[in-house]
Amino acid sequence: MMTPIVFDGSVLGAGPLTGVGGSFLSSLEAYVPIAEQPCVLLLPQVGADAEAIRGRIPDLRVERVLPGGWIRRRRCLRRFTRQTNAVLFHAPVVALPGRLACPAVATVHDLPWLHPELRGEPGTRWSQRLALRRALRTADALIVPSEATRRDLLRSSRCNPRVEVIRHGVSWPTEAAADSTPDRPFLVLGDNRPRKNLGRLRAAHAIARSRCADLPALRFIGPDHDYVGEAEKWSILRSSRALLHVALFEGFGLPVLEAFAHGVPVVCGNQSSLPELAGEAALAVDPHNVDAIAEAMIQLHRDAGLRAKLRERGRRRAQELTPAQSAAGWLRLHTDLIAGR
Repeated sequence: MMTPIVFDGSVLGAGPLTGVGGSFLSSLEAYVPIAEQPCVLLLPQVGADAEAIRGRIPDLRVERVLPGGWIRRRRCLRRFTRQTNAVLFHAPVVALPGRLACPAVATVHDLPWLHPELRGEPGTRWSQRLALRRALRTADALIVPSEATRRDLLRSSRCNPRVEVIRHGVSWPTEAAADSTPDRPFLVLGDNRPRKNLGRLRAAHAIARSRCADLPALRFIGPDHDYVGEAEKWSILRSSRALLHVALFEGFGLPVLEAFAHGVPVVCGNQSSLPELAGEAALAVDPHNVDAIAEAMIQLHRDAGLRAKLRERGRRRAQELTPAQSAAGWLRLHTDLIAGR
C-alpha cells in the first residue's frame, strides 16, 4: 500500500469556510486528483463537517482525530504520521508538530509583527512568533502566498530556509457581476483589525460624500460586522458598486482576488502584497492618504468606463490565480521533497 501525504486540517475546524480555510480546501480539492500518493486530511474532533468534505473530495481520506489544545494535537499529528509511515506532512498554517520522520511543509501567511502600525493586533502575539521560529528549524520547506511575505520572512530569519511562493486561488464563479446601479453600496470585506484601516476608510467616505451627494453608502461584511454565509456574501459582492480594500498590510489579500473573480471593480491599498496581487486590475491608493481614498471612491463611482475596464482586468487576473494553480505548486514542491527524502 502506498504511503500517504498527510494534511493538517485544523484550520477547517471552527466556523464557516471563509478566507484561508476556504482557499486551502479548494486547493486540496484540485490537488487530490493529480497527487501521486493517497492523501489524508486530519480534522478536529469537533467542528469540521467531515461528511461534507468527503462528499466534495471523494478520493480524499478524512479522519476526525485531532483533539483540542496544541500540545495534544501536536502529539496526535506526530503519532499519525509515524503510524501511517507518511511520505510527507503539509500544514496550511505555520505550526508544525516538531521534527517528523518525513518531509514537512508549513505555510507562513504573514508576519504582521514586523510592521509597527500593527503591533498588538491578533497574529502578533508571542505564540505566533514562537511557531515560526520552530517551523524555521523543523520544516523542509515553507510556503508563502506572496513575494512580500517572502521578503518579510527572509528579512526576519537568521537561517536560509527554503521558501516557495504559491499564491492562493479562488474558484471561478458561475456568474459574474454586471455594472451595478448607482445606489448599490461600496463593500468592505473582512474583520476590524488595525491592518484593515477602517478608521481612515470611514473618514475618507465622509469626505467623499461631502463632495459627491449621490455617493453610495458603505457596507461591512465580516466578523464583528454583518456576518453572512459564503453564498450570500457572493450575492452581495456581485451587486455592490465596488470593493474597497485599502488595507495597510496584507500577506496576500483574498477579498481583492474574490472581487476580481466575481467581476467587481476594486479600490485597494498600494502597500505590502496588494500591488503584486492587483497590478493594474485595481485602482490603487496610498492607504494613509484619506483624501486620496476619497477621490478614488468618487472617481470609480462616476466613471463607468473605468469600472468596466477594471472588471475586465480583474477577471483576467483571477483566471491566473485558481485552486488548480495552487495545487500545481503543491505538486511541484511535494514531488521534489519526496524525491529528496
